[in-house]
Amino acid sequence: MAPVYELVIPGLRPFCPTVNPTEPLHREKFPWQDCRVRLEGILEEHGEDRWHLDSRRQAWEIRESSGLPRLRFRPPLVLPIRPRHGGIADYLEEDLEHPGVQLLLLIQAGAVAMGLWEEGELMAHKAFKKYVVRGKGKAQATHLGSKGKSRYGSRLRLQNWKAQLLELKERCSEWQEAYGDFELVMVSCPVRLWPELFAAEPLPPFDQREGIYPVPMDVAVPTHEELLRVRRATEQGLVELW
Repeated sequence: MAPVYELVIPGLRPFCPTVNPTEPLHREKFPWQDCRVRLEGILEEHGEDRWHLDSRRQAWEIRESSGLPRLRFRPPLVLPIRPRHGGIADYLEEDLEHPGVQLLLLIQAGAVAMGLWEEGELMAHKAFKKYVVRGKGKAQATHLGSKGKSRYGSRLRLQNWKAQLLELKERCSEWQEAYGDFELVMVSCPVRLWPELFAAEPLPPFDQREGIYPVPMDVAVPTHEELLRVRRATEQGLVELW
């Protein structure tokens, strides 16, 4: 029997039907401090004209003619792609080495963990819990919005929920006064609970939508340890190759 040879066309990947074209062949994480060096190195090799912005993933991509990604560069969430960035050149004009004051909020019914970082250093943090969840695991504020009854237990949980929001907003305001305006606010919070933060005075010292970046990962019950774990994840960028 004649030997079987693998045919490889220069410039193209060998066809392999078992490989999922949507899954990258290589992933490499990098710390936020290396973001500029990594991006400039990639641009030197691939140029600046072939990139497309994937706003949902907060990433830039070089794509095949089929539309599938060939290379993806996702900056760390602590150095996000902002609406004012018309392209990669605009992004590189930012002071990526000095991210400024950044706030991270992990909010769930009954638990909050929050931290403030300046130039990557943890300056202040707080984690606290309140009794606001009913026996079936539903937040009291959400329950009352549907068919909850005003009994002592429900009134207590609702009072604790309001106290949780108030403590969070007061702490944010204290940190703003002590460290200055927040350059970035990263948030993990259920969609139904987020508007409650802006439903009553005092308002938090940041806008409800503008400049808010959701944390794109699953978050456990907020604690100080969970806060640090999430923060470490937001400090990592990612390069993917197909």
